[in-house]
Amino acid sequence: MKKRIISILLAVTLVTSLFASVAVAADTGDTQSITLKVEADKTEVKPGDEVTFTVSVENPYNLDIGGVMFNLDIPEGLSYVSYELLCKERFDSVRYNESKNNLSAIGTYEATNNETNFDLIKIKCSVDSTSSAGSSFTFSVINNNFLYVNDYLGNLIEEIKLQSATISIPKNEAGTPVTPEVSTVTDSSITVTKAENQEYTIKPATETAPSVGSDEWYDASTFTGIFTGLSRNTQYIVYTYIPETATTKASAVVDSGIITTSKTSIDSLVTIAADKYTYNAATQEANITSELVLGTDYEVSYAVKEGSTGSLSTDGKPYGAGMYVVTVTGKGGYTGTVSADMTIDKAAVTVTPNNVSKTYGSEDPELTYSANITETLKSDFDKSKAGTLARATGDSVGNYVISLGSLSAGDNYKLTLSSTTAYLTISAKNVSENNGVSSQNIVKGVGAFATPDFKGATGSTVYTYDGKEYTSTDNLAN
Repeated sequence: MKKRIISILLAVTLVTSLFASVAVAADTGDTQSITLKVEADKTEVKPGDEVTFTVSVENPYNLDIGGVMFNLDIPEGLSYVSYELLCKERFDSVRYNESKNNLSAIGTYEATNNETNFDLIKIKCSVDSTSSAGSSFTFSVINNNFLYVNDYLGNLIEEIKLQSATISIPKNEAGTPVTPEVSTVTDSSITVTKAENQEYTIKPATETAPSVGSDEWYDASTFTGIFTGLSRNTQYIVYTYIPETATTKASAVVDSGIITTSKTSIDSLVTIAADKYTYNAATQEANITSELVLGTDYEVSYAVKEGSTGSLSTDGKPYGAGMYVVTVTGKGGYTGTVSADMTIDKAAVTVTPNNVSKTYGSEDPELTYSANITETLKSDFDKSKAGTLARATGDSVGNYVISLGSLSAGDNYKLTLSSTTAYLTISAKNVSENNGVSSQNIVKGVGAFATPDFKGATGSTVYTYDGKEYTSTDNLAN
């Protein structure tokens, strides 16, 4: 063994003059270095326990070590009890500074070339009774100007690695949280029976629970137990756990299972206007007011009201004049139905007959008319109309009022006769004596020719009356 060649005074002198050259080594792999290592005799403690830390040297390159100086900070929560020197020689100075709660050591040591690892000192500490569960304590050599190791010639060993020891006070297991129990479910909220000291959160069933301790959890002390603003008819899962405390770990997360919010009734969300519609030869739909989305939130259907006329198009929408039942049915997140009547009135058409006339005894002319029909309906009206106008009965000379008769246009039109009266007028026939002396208008059974009736063969144009002959282009015989 080599002799100790560094005194305490020399060690201090070296630190004073050469500390600027001291460096703690990075792990470069090939660099020759030593390690000041701190180890604890236990990794888990409880308040009041004693724990012993051992400071040792790892010297894998068999460097000659002649002096060591270092500081040890005792972590807050631990109290110094005593130390024990373990090196073969001695430390020149070991001092505990109570005000700073640290221990400094300066010593000399003679290491042979084959001595790779050796212990320097043991420090015994106690865990303060006020230390809380979950606390941890790291005991290490301080990397400061008081740290150096030199060889037996007094040269500083600049590559020094430090290895610390950490102990902790474990927390107790929190136990199993109370599984969320759902008390009320609506279309937009879920209420759970809250357990004390548990935090809660809610997520759609397609998502996972957030990490424990994140800001997505509702604090146990302020959470009301009600999740609001949810989507209707949607699957959710409520999660809960017991948060970490001074003495316990956070528990595992438990969940409620899938909860589905209810649907919303559309009763107050949809309005069917009490409008009337008029036949227009096209499909028509009810005027529905709602902030909901047709096809997503509700559907509309139609039916001809029982006992009424009307017809539906091929796509189920009102077409013909009549009464219908409109039904709005909720879908997706909405439920319930809203119904109302819908009326499509007949298209009103005013018929104005044309005045016509004929000569007594001739055939009635065609009774013609005009109708105030729109261009949109003209084609449909023309296809739908049937029947004819009619006139008052009678064949004598005079005016005969023209009426609607059998004229119609089906169930989709309401025909009204014009307020201006039109007539079929029957005029008297001109009849002349054969001798051409006189001529007069005569009407069978009227005036001078009332009695007796004309006598003559049926179909003849020559008539004899009172010994005189008359001619006519018409047959005046009975």
